[in-house]
Amino acid sequence: MNRRNHTKVIKGVSLYTRDNSKSGIWYYYFLINGKQIRRSTSHCDLDEAKIEAIAAYKAAKTSPETFIVKPTSFETVARRWLKQFEHAKDYARKDLVIRRFLLPFFRDKANVKDIAALRQQHINDYLLWRRNYYVDGPGAQTPEKFTYMRAGKVVKAKRTTFGTPKNTTLNRENNVLRQIITFAREEGRIAATTILKVATQSDDGERRPEFSYEQVQTIRRVARQRVADAPKGRRTRERQQLAYYVELLSWTGMRPAEALSLTWRDIDVTNRKIYLRRGKTDQRIIPMLFQELVCLLNEMRAARQSELENNGEEWNETEALFVHPDGRRIIAFATSLANLIKACDFPKPEGAEDYSAYSFRHSLATELANQGMPDGLLVKLLGTSREMLDAHYDHSDANDALAWADRQRKSLPEPDGDTPRCNPGAGKPLVLVDPKSSDLRITLARA
Repeated sequence: MNRRNHTKVIKGVSLYTRDNSKSGIWYYYFLINGKQIRRSTSHCDLDEAKIEAIAAYKAAKTSPETFIVKPTSFETVARRWLKQFEHAKDYARKDLVIRRFLLPFFRDKANVKDIAALRQQHINDYLLWRRNYYVDGPGAQTPEKFTYMRAGKVVKAKRTTFGTPKNTTLNRENNVLRQIITFAREEGRIAATTILKVATQSDDGERRPEFSYEQVQTIRRVARQRVADAPKGRRTRERQQLAYYVELLSWTGMRPAEALSLTWRDIDVTNRKIYLRRGKTDQRIIPMLFQELVCLLNEMRAARQSELENNGEEWNETEALFVHPDGRRIIAFATSLANLIKACDFPKPEGAEDYSAYSFRHSLATELANQGMPDGLLVKLLGTSREMLDAHYDHSDANDALAWADRQRKSLPEPDGDTPRCNPGAGKPLVLVDPKSSDLRITLARA
């Protein structure tokens, strides 16, 4: 502490300003029952700061419990913060971040028994530990294979493996840590003078792989053919469910988990709407933009009704769209979809990621963007943001822009004599402004 910024008020009470402070605010300092008390007076004037410091000292001597905060663990504060979101739709995600990452590090590894002792070094160490969690940390120590019971049989499976998380994933998780620290400050558990910063990671800049229009058609065709080629019985039904799943994703752009959460009461074929009650971002209504989607849902409904009738069971509107014969919800199609894509023999996409169920979502987003759907409608349809749309979903390039211009040109009437052509013989120009106005006319044409 620089003595030039230090002033003694009365015995045991001092005032000081920070060496690098631009505001000039005074802070008081004294001891109560051996505990240091350092707080802001909120005053820049020295006389007012002295009055505030003396009043605080007398209050602390009278009621020391109001100034001395008992040690509170990181876990206690984190769970108190989480309780606010007990009925929020993202409660499970926040709880998972706390249980899987924050507590194992701050409670077990860093041994932060009092959150008041939390320092920037702990934050920095956590960020590095979390990034390597599945590489050489606790997440990498799980066995590669495991067994579980299915239909009375022991099934061996390979455990899902994870690598280094994306920065977008880390930023989403780190926001939980950031809010816990803010909550602790508000409760007086962390001093206002303690500098703690959870850095925001830079954008990954990766565009997730999409299927081309031709690839989507191929997947649909191969999926149906695999149903026809499958031996009658359980395998045929499994492949039929996969074919339905693929078509639903390609016509709606839903996330995989959203499609699997749908029940029949969410489907309104008459008004061509799907009511998504458990979306990632929020509840939303998905319009049935394509007649093929209406036909698909009618086919799925008829198939399930027939199956129930053959088993002597009644139709249930609350049943999921994708179920096993006994009505249990299908959890995922990851393995079967990977086998289907492999059967299509597509070349590996550019970049680190391979094709997945999300590729249908990106394909539809790009196609609708190319067809001229406004961004506002597109983000509503997909349940995303404009920033995410630009960063991950719109895969348009210069060729798409030229194709869009061609489509727009074909939809226009022949130009009149007042509209100049960019190049004789190039076809009808695309007029982007009113040709009758006095504004500058901009035209596009392919040479």
